[in-house]
Amino acid sequence: MAIRAIFKAVMDSKQVALLVPTTLLAQQHYDRLKARFSKFPVKVEMLSRFRTAKQQEKIIEDLRAGVLDVVVGTHRFFRMMLNIKIWVFLLLMRNSALA
Repeated sequence: MAIRAIFKAVMDSKQVALLVPTTLLAQQHYDRLKARFSKFPVKVEMLSRFRTAKQQEKIIEDLRAGVLDVVVGTHRFFRMMLNIKIWVFLLLMRNSALA
């Protein structure tokens, strides 16, 4: 259900932030979204401690520029999101699945 909501929002020209409680979940959801959207013009990125500072800065730049459609992240995203217009937020709890 969440994947459909993300896809619909992106197709309606919105940016989506998918917030998850752990770095491991961020990686899992990022991998899943990349795979599911691979046949569509949807750019997905992830903000977590698995990214270097330089990679994180690039992701934030791309968000501000409107280049990215979906960002998956942990609490780290909140620290970096100043001056970013995100239109849709999704929050997944620990035991939630993207289905």
